[in-house]
Amino acid sequence: MQAATVVAKSADSAEPPRPSAATNPPIKAGQSRCTEASQPGLVVEANTSNGETFAAVRRVLRITADKRTLVCREFDRNRDGRYDSVRHYDAKGDPSYEEIDSDHDGRIDLWLFFQNGKVGEEQRDTNIDGEPDELITFNELGQISRVRRDRNFDGKIDEWEIYVNGSLERRGVDDAYEGRVTRWDHDADLVPKEPAAAPVEEKKEEPAEDPKAKKKKGGKAPAAKAEGAATAAKATKKTK
Repeated sequence: MQAATVVAKSADSAEPPRPSAATNPPIKAGQSRCTEASQPGLVVEANTSNGETFAAVRRVLRITADKRTLVCREFDRNRDGRYDSVRHYDAKGDPSYEEIDSDHDGRIDLWLFFQNGKVGEEQRDTNIDGEPDELITFNELGQISRVRRDRNFDGKIDEWEIYVNGSLERRGVDDAYEGRVTRWDHDADLVPKEPAAAPVEEKKEEPAEDPKAKKKKGGKAPAAKAEGAATAAKATKKTK
């Protein structure tokens, strides 16, 4: 593996932009997504191996006497020559936001925004027009707390989902597309109930039979009956 290190023209880490078609054009093969690399004062490290001319991993760093701080890191995950994932870091080196081209068409369609090292919000472009139309917010436990959608892709939210402890509690819908909720559906309407299990018939245990009663019913009774029959037969024989 060969490491190519050059001094970039970069400075501080960029603030998370508002994703839009204007700021999200498709990139060409070999084009960097680390916009920080265009500012002065940072260092770019690009690692290549096996004779590759295009580095699948590229880092932008701030290097001081005692510390190396990541500013931006990009990946070519499917090795097609285009970076399809780029993560940006704040001044402390903590992740700030990440842009992902999940379908490898050259345009970002997924944005992750971090809070305290965890994803706090996720934005998705579901109709591939370059702009997000689904926004998912997470709580400090990593559970979904709210989802907002633009169902008709006019740039305005028209569906809201509210979650409690990670479970859907209610959904608001703007059926008129006027920017306000016109209908609330609650969890009882949204989550189909599981069919109730058929009641299990309780087996009634037969009372244990009294051994004495069993003896009276059967036991030696057949033997006694046979003995009586034999005595009667002997008496008849003597009479004859």
